[in-house]
Amino acid sequence: MKISLFDSVDPVPELKNPHVFVTIPPWLNAGESARLAVEYLEKLADAQPLAQISVPGEFFDFTRYRPTVSMVNGESKIEIPNAIARFGSISASDFIFLRAPEPHMRSEQYIESILELLKHFNVKRYCLLGSMYEMLPYTRPPFVTSSASNQLLQNSIEVTGAVPGNYEGPTSIMSLLAQEARRTGIETLSLVVHLPIYLPVPADHRGEVRLLEICESLYGIEVPGADLAQAKEENEQVTAMAEAFLKEHPQLRFMLTQLEDNYDARVKNREQVRLSPEIERFLQDMSRGFEAG
Repeated sequence: MKISLFDSVDPVPELKNPHVFVTIPPWLNAGESARLAVEYLEKLADAQPLAQISVPGEFFDFTRYRPTVSMVNGESKIEIPNAIARFGSISASDFIFLRAPEPHMRSEQYIESILELLKHFNVKRYCLLGSMYEMLPYTRPPFVTSSASNQLLQNSIEVTGAVPGNYEGPTSIMSLLAQEARRTGIETLSLVVHLPIYLPVPADHRGEVRLLEICESLYGIEVPGADLAQAKEENEQVTAMAEAFLKEHPQLRFMLTQLEDNYDARVKNREQVRLSPEIERFLQDMSRGFEAG
């Protein structure tokens, strides 16, 4: 069955006021934390295919989003990048999980087609899950910035320790999707976990766990013990690496102090204190040094 520019499964499932979790790969997926969180939720919901864009080449440049090849039963299988929706249930509540890569062309039609999909299933809440790098101290836990379409929802998120998002500047065209969803009466929420830019972890469970902790508060979804243990181990490894570096360069501890002051002010006062340009450049250089090592 066609739903706007999507091909859906047949028969189309009947979902009751589902909430949709959205990721925008490869954007807003630092440390793969957003992907890890959604994959866990999909597994918990026993998610099944729901719909995908009929002709992905109308929106994506495959020289930028490369198709992938894998071997299946001795034969090569090519997977083409696409916007893909899956559905499932957690504790009798229906959910849709949408991976919607940022389009390279025909962006307005792409967003409109996704909006039509959400309206078809009478989606009640749109929730963006993301992760990004920032100048944060390794001595503090990752924090989450949030933005909600109503104050009641925002208050329920902030009790988890999330900080109101106040970003202004260039963004993804996909931000338009949340704006248009609000105009149709869909409740919207964004949750973006922030991770230290100078100590990247390839698959950062610390960010995943922080996102899932908020999902636990909203939906009663239990954070998996294995991922909690993995996040703890990663944090210990990062701490050991950073402490060893600072032991060799003790004169740099003042930078850590400034990062901590910045973090504490933002969490307490809900506002960000800018680091000096010199410190930002140094931390970026240090990040490249850790990646090269």
